[in-house]
Amino acid sequence: MGDINQKTILLVEDDVLIAMMGKMELEKTGYKIIHAKTGEEAVNIVSTENKKIDLIIMDIDLGKGIDGTEAAKEILKDHTIPVLFLSSHTEKEIVEKTENISSYGYVVKNSCFTVLDASIKMAFKLFEAKQDLQNQFSEINDLYNNAPCGYHSVDQDGIFQRINNTELNWLGYDREELVGKKKLTDLLTPGSLEVFNRNFPGYKQKGYINNLELDCLRKNDSILPVLFTSIIINNSEGNYLMSRSTITDNTERKEAELLLNKSQHELEVHQIELEMQNHELRTIQAELGISKAHYFDLYELAPVGYLTVNEKGLILESNLTLAALLGVARSNLAMKPFNRFIFKNDQDLYYLHFKKLFETKEPQSCALNMVKHDGDIFRVRLEAKTITNDSGEGLCHVAVSNITERVQSII
Repeated sequence: MGDINQKTILLVEDDVLIAMMGKMELEKTGYKIIHAKTGEEAVNIVSTENKKIDLIIMDIDLGKGIDGTEAAKEILKDHTIPVLFLSSHTEKEIVEKTENISSYGYVVKNSCFTVLDASIKMAFKLFEAKQDLQNQFSEINDLYNNAPCGYHSVDQDGIFQRINNTELNWLGYDREELVGKKKLTDLLTPGSLEVFNRNFPGYKQKGYINNLELDCLRKNDSILPVLFTSIIINNSEGNYLMSRSTITDNTERKEAELLLNKSQHELEVHQIELEMQNHELRTIQAELGISKAHYFDLYELAPVGYLTVNEKGLILESNLTLAALLGVARSNLAMKPFNRFIFKNDQDLYYLHFKKLFETKEPQSCALNMVKHDGDIFRVRLEAKTITNDSGEGLCHVAVSNITERVQSII
């Protein structure tokens, strides 16, 4: 009985003889049993006595006071515990009533102990499966909401259906102010609305758009320059269903463009004075996207590469987009050093970027060259931010944007 993994079961049964027999059989099987004779006593044990209960076997008929279904409802308001109902009732409406409260099983009292024991084991397995599923949903939701880029989905009418915390923070809105109420086009400046409408037919025809420069209006009427990347999701008949999009903060690039324009003017003056002088300035843009989603395809089918690395630089997770970008199977990326794919001349740059990220705990970005599996070199922009998992381990989410074409177009 000293097993630290021993399960504790709260047996709620008003018939003392039945309770004693059940308690003896269950303790023989290895469970620790706490007995309650009434629904009120069961609620009190769970709520005020600070005892860890792993499962409740709840009789429905408990004499005077609240019955088993009412006691279960009261307990489940504030506690997540599997409830297995035990009753002599076999009427369909009674069974359905319990299923609406807890879906962990219903055992008829005159069943043999083997049936009860099997039902208990099944209830534990079902509870563990539900907890695992909830943890996965929570992880996907974290990846989506805390991505280092804005992420949203709109319906056929262009109205926001989902939007992550990053984009909400950038725009200064609460989720309730946008979802189901506003369109993306409602947040564009007049000039950017014209650009969007001009590109929209091609976007619908191709099913995607990459790095469209737009200016968004924040709630305080200030302007947020962004790069807009989006893919269209069609239904089985090929009709537009919704779109999934990312935005990345383009403020630094806009400032770089102003600097570029000034530099170009100075170069023209020098060309007149010195007859020949030519300099090229390269501008770096960012493209980030995630996806989990509970949403699973939001992460896997994001329009940018996305990965999670630990403080040692080992890849813990990656999406399909990154695997395609590097030309390797995703299974071959797990627990591999990310710097293996960094061009050798940019290794120091990557090291300093990674070091600064974990030292400052502030989001970092840099542009560098990477090498595909077949040896091809391409230009990317890395956007990264740190997180801490439940174990206190430092991790970072990284978005990898292929900016080769844009760099070449500037050149």
